[in-house]
Amino acid sequence: MSLVHEVNKTKVIKKSNKFYTIESEIELNKTLLYKNLISSEKIKETDNSITLMVDNIESLDKYLKKNRNKLEYNKVEKLLKDLIVVIDGLSSYGLMFVNLDINDIIVIDESIFMFINYKNIYKLNDNSISIEDILTSSKFNSKNEFLQKSIPYSINIKTIYYNIGNLIFYCLFNKLYDNNKLSIYPIYYTKLYWFLERCLENDINNRVFLFV
Repeated sequence: MSLVHEVNKTKVIKKSNKFYTIESEIELNKTLLYKNLISSEKIKETDNSITLMVDNIESLDKYLKKNRNKLEYNKVEKLLKDLIVVIDGLSSYGLMFVNLDINDIIVIDESIFMFINYKNIYKLNDNSISIEDILTSSKFNSKNEFLQKSIPYSINIKTIYYNIGNLIFYCLFNKLYDNNKLSIYPIYYTKLYWFLERCLENDINNRVFLFV
């Protein structure tokens, strides 16, 4: 048995060959985070853990380093698609994650990307997210948008659009977005190009979360 990854109060533990558990002290309908990502026969859920019957699990950070700190286009597109699955599941229950960071994601069998930072999931009300904790801002947030205020406080959901877009940009180019759209041109006229152009708008009011 060995610890594979830990973020906040969630741990990924390798129990034995092809058996991993995700354990958390935080109560949440964890089905939201893996539904439509992993086939049901590979999962066993208990009150505070999930057991996965897979070949390998590693953190996204470790996976990036193994791949010279950036991923092929198709892998990054799959990462985004898997995050969208999670977002759809959470939003159907009036929830959304915030402050997305590399450590919040694990990679399963080099093909599935799962969000596991249950602590950073909050209530979504219309276009704002209510936050009840003091959080250290992710490096992928737009500067000065993720400001700490008296608890509880709210942030515009479009702050998260930039947050996600910047993480996707980072996985493609191994650097943070510099607010210059010329930085996205190496993937011009691809689906990810248009997605990043919409999410990484400097003006928060002009951001759109759309991947088609």
